[in-house]
Amino acid sequence: MKTKIIILFIALYSLNNYSQSSNYVYQEEFSSQGNWTKANNNIHNLYVSNGKYYFEHKRKKSFREITTRTFYINFSKDFEIETSITKISGEQDYGMSFLYDYSSSDHYTEFGITATGYFRVAENNNSTYK
Repeated sequence: MKTKIIILFIALYSLNNYSQSSNYVYQEEFSSQGNWTKANNNIHNLYVSNGKYYFEHKRKKSFREITTRTFYINFSKDFEIETSITKISGEQDYGMSFLYDYSSSDHYTEFGITATGYFRVAENNNSTYK
């Protein structure tokens, strides 16, 4: 009887942890174009296809921002951010950055990575970038 109770407790504990780990604040599967920018011009080509958001940056200089909807993250608690990015072509040492805690171009946190594996974690706070 004791063994059955322990197994039941472990099963309930595992189920509870599994259900908590699948609570997303935001998740995007790119099942449709939705509100994602679609454009093809001399600056960029943007479109959703096959569960992915394609972004072709056609200029050699400058940058382009893509934003999602606003959502709340409680920064006083542990959280995870997960993404999957595939670089198809282009300059290998030009990075792609994921900005979060973004309120303006003067206030955000950044995780950037290049195709060669270099990365940076930075923040911009009142135009002070570090």
